[in-house]
Amino acid sequence: MAEITAETATTESVAEFRQRLADFLVAHHPGRAPRGSRRARTDWQRQWSATLFDAGLAGPGWPAEWGGMALDLERQIVYYEEIARARVPGQPGNGPTIAGPTIIKYGTREQR
Repeated sequence: MAEITAETATTESVAEFRQRLADFLVAHHPGRAPRGSRRARTDWQRQWSATLFDAGLAGPGWPAEWGGMALDLERQIVYYEEIARARVPGQPGNGPTIAGPTIIKYGTREQR
């Protein structure tokens, strides 16, 4: 399976992007959430977030300059559809979805 990068995600067709993302999610699925402590579930979510980041699949709407994928709206929708379909964990906390985009837009270069 070819790697998904910010460049390939924005240059391949939407259908190709969807398929490669779906394939990645199947191949790297983290399994069921652990039962028990809240800490174990948070660690599981963080490990999954690290997997996405290491694969270049974090921050679908973030600029590539700041570690994101720079996806257009259509591909962002596909990204979140496939994440939901795969039933993988969401981000722990609101950093990547609320705080991060705010800092990217309004923060200083050092904060970004």
